[in-house]
Amino acid sequence: MGTRHRAALGLTMQSDAVVLIVSEETGLISVAHDGKIYRGLDRDTLHEMLVNLLTKEGDSGRSSVLRPLARVGTLRTLGRRSHP
Repeated sequence: MGTRHRAALGLTMQSDAVVLIVSEETGLISVAHDGKIYRGLDRDTLHEMLVNLLTKEGDSGRSSVLRPLARVGTLRTLGRRSHP
């Protein structure tokens, strides 16, 4: 495992994040969640895993539990600094 995989593990151990890791060398996709890494996922398995992790069963079927990190109205664009 490289630095990217270790960082993903750390994030998921400190939060409820789901992290996708793409290998630069092989193109393989891994998912980190709850301090565990799932590697070598095919398309169908990846899709099923993401649906299960990012939605939860509610009284009226599936409802998304995704939350934005910030509201669009509060984001600022970073302008270039002008050099004197």
